[in-house]
Amino acid sequence: MVRCFSCSVILISVLILLQGCIFKKQCSVLQTFTSEQEKQQAWIHHQQQILPVTAWQVTGRAGIRTAKKALSAGISWQQNHTRYLLMLKNPLGQPVLKLSGYPDHYVLQTSGNKPVTGSNVRQLVFDETGWEIPFDALSYWMRGIPLPEIPASTELNDQGRLAMLNQSGWKIIYSQYTCFGKYILPSRIRLIHNDFNIILSLLWDRVR
Repeated sequence: MVRCFSCSVILISVLILLQGCIFKKQCSVLQTFTSEQEKQQAWIHHQQQILPVTAWQVTGRAGIRTAKKALSAGISWQQNHTRYLLMLKNPLGQPVLKLSGYPDHYVLQTSGNKPVTGSNVRQLVFDETGWEIPFDALSYWMRGIPLPEIPASTELNDQGRLAMLNQSGWKIIYSQYTCFGKYILPSRIRLIHNDFNIILSLLWDRVR
């Protein structure tokens, strides 16, 4: 019995080690490039890989600062193709903002208020919170790619991924990426628009 238990422990340890090796193979150290041509090729490949991703779960922290006030909150974003649920939570884990996205409308609920429905997510959020947050673009920016078909200027890092993006009046700075399976995704982002600042620290899960 003791021998069988020992064999089981060894077997489990080997399986964990093998899984770790597979993960490391998928998430190997990012290759760096010296030429602009290589960076551009890597950037094109990255966009082709990330753009089809339409489902994920993200948790982390969000720091939101305006000229008048600042907010630090936990963030949870569950995306399933054209539907999503985004929540900001206070330090006690209680929702201060809940935004549900559907193909033809959005539902927003802030702390202590009744849900409000609208067809324009930017206007809905601004009317209820005063925040000029482009949630329709944020689902692309948080993946490290520009909003399609909208003019943008980009600056790439040595791995051929975004270091900085300027689009729709926003400046987005990417200071850190992380691996999840075969994907390389931003884990620390700063978004700046006039006196509006957002800092996101993200943990990715269930990416597909």
